[in-house]
Amino acid sequence: MAALLVREDRALLCHRSPSRAWFPDAWDVPGGHVEAEESAAAALVRELREELGVEIEPPTGSPVRRVVTDAFELTVWRVDTWVGEVRNAASSEHDSIGWFSQAQVDALSFVDDRLPSMVADLLGAPPKVRIHLAGLLACPEVQALRLRWDPVMAALVPPHVTVAYPEEVPDVDLLVRRTTALAQETAPMAIRLTSVVADDEGRGGVFVAVDDSQRGWAGLRLGLLRPPFRGSGYPPHVTLVHPRTSKSGPAAYRALRGTRMDLPVVIDEIALTETGPDHFRVLQTFPLRHHGHLGTS
Repeated sequence: MAALLVREDRALLCHRSPSRAWFPDAWDVPGGHVEAEESAAAALVRELREELGVEIEPPTGSPVRRVVTDAFELTVWRVDTWVGEVRNAASSEHDSIGWFSQAQVDALSFVDDRLPSMVADLLGAPPKVRIHLAGLLACPEVQALRLRWDPVMAALVPPHVTVAYPEEVPDVDLLVRRTTALAQETAPMAIRLTSVVADDEGRGGVFVAVDDSQRGWAGLRLGLLRPPFRGSGYPPHVTLVHPRTSKSGPAAYRALRGTRMDLPVVIDEIALTETGPDHFRVLQTFPLRHHGHLGTS
C-alpha cells in the first residue's frame, strides 16, 4: 500500500536509490508492504512514519486507486493532513524526495508507466469524458464475468461500448452539440456481442468483441469525430478486464479463450459520461429518436 501526500496542489514523491534491488533509480509514491497480522491502514501509518517522519490518522475510507501489474499490486490512499515535517527518513531506500506539480509529473521516470496518470488524476486532473452506447446492463452474462475477473472495475464502471474516447474529443461542448444532433438523426441499432478477445494474451486487457455489421456504431463515430476531432483505431468492444484495475487478465484469457457470447443487444440511447480516479457519472443521455428500420445483426 502507498500514500499520495498532497500539499498546495503538489504531490510528495520519493526517488528510489540506484542501489535498490527492485525498481532502482525511479520515482515512486511512499509506502511499503503490509506485515503479518497488520491491517493496511496500520501499515500505511507505520510506513509514513518510517519513510517520511510524519504521523497520520489511520485511513478509514476506501483507497482512491489500485494499480495492478505483473510485478506488484499497489493500493493508494490520498493524504492531505499529517503531523510533523516531511523529511527523507529512509535515506537507504530513497536518495531524494520532492514535491511535484501536475505539470512536472510527466517528465519523471516512474517505477511503472501507470503512476504518472494516477498522480495527475489525484492532483485534480480534469475527469475524462466520453460517449458510449447505453443498454449493456441488460447483459448479466457480461457483468458476471467482469465481477469474476475485475471486481474493482465492475463496481466502478458499468459495461459499455465506447463510441468516442476522451483523447479523441477534447472539446466537450462541441462533442455535446454533435451528439445532440446525431441522436435526432439516428435510429435505435442492433449490435451483437461475439467472442472473447485479448490484447497481449490478456496482459493488456480482456474484451468481448462487438459485431457492428449494421454499422450503427461506426456511423456514430464518423459523425462525432469529424475535424477538428481525430479518431483512433479502436474497434468496438466491451472491457472484461482492465490492466489498471486487475492483474487477472492472463488468467482470465486462458479461461475464456474461444468463448462465444453471441448476445444481441438493442441500443436506443447513448450517454455522455465522466470518469475520474474513483467515480463514474452519467452526465447526459441522448435517446436515439430517428424512426428508421431496426434490423437484426
